[in-house]
Amino acid sequence: MSSFPTFDSEAQWHNLLEKALHSLTMGQASFVELVAPMALQASPSEDARRKVLLPGSFNPLHSGHIGMANWVSQRLDLPVWFELSFVNADKPVAFLDQIRERLRWQWVRPFPRDLKNQGHSIRPHGLMLSGNARFLSKARACPGTLFAVGIDTITRVADARFYDKRSDSLDAAMAEISDLGCGFLVFGRLSGQDFQTLESVKLPACVRKLCQPVAEETFRKDISSTELRRQSLPRNP
Repeated sequence: MSSFPTFDSEAQWHNLLEKALHSLTMGQASFVELVAPMALQASPSEDARRKVLLPGSFNPLHSGHIGMANWVSQRLDLPVWFELSFVNADKPVAFLDQIRERLRWQWVRPFPRDLKNQGHSIRPHGLMLSGNARFLSKARACPGTLFAVGIDTITRVADARFYDKRSDSLDAAMAEISDLGCGFLVFGRLSGQDFQTLESVKLPACVRKLCQPVAEETFRKDISSTELRRQSLPRNP
């Protein structure tokens, strides 16, 4: 792991991104923390190992991500980190130039440029860049972490194809995640016409026992990066 200090200008932010990406691509770190200014004001009594990680591709970052971060910060009073991994277990590898541009223009100090003027507020502890594709590797890198995920993500965590279709491999992975003090905070998500929650999906017992549900009445945001990308595509005449 590498950490880069806070920054005072957009130019300095871009310089830190280049150093962070170089550190990752050269294999000098499995993840890099870019620390937000408020991180320096953390209470001395705060457990430095306990954090909430909100992983995603953030392509683009939107008000749903912001809302999840604020829910955690306000309800649980824990530091929230956004984790952007350029490797995903179920999606194509993101080219570093795409990651670079996404971070250069969406994140500034490190607030999202395109959300700052839309009435959204955000209280992140920082931004983490990672080469960890699966949650077991994330847990090994960040023991004691609570992962804030959508219902679609937790169903992929339980997908047998990521464990050579062996239930004992899934059980072993979840047991190690538990031993590392990690778990999942699960937010519901609209799927077709139905809003799916932790109670409405079938999960193996070893996965479900690591999950904490977020009630629909306390948080619901029917928005997705996939839909936003679709809407941004030019329409055929």
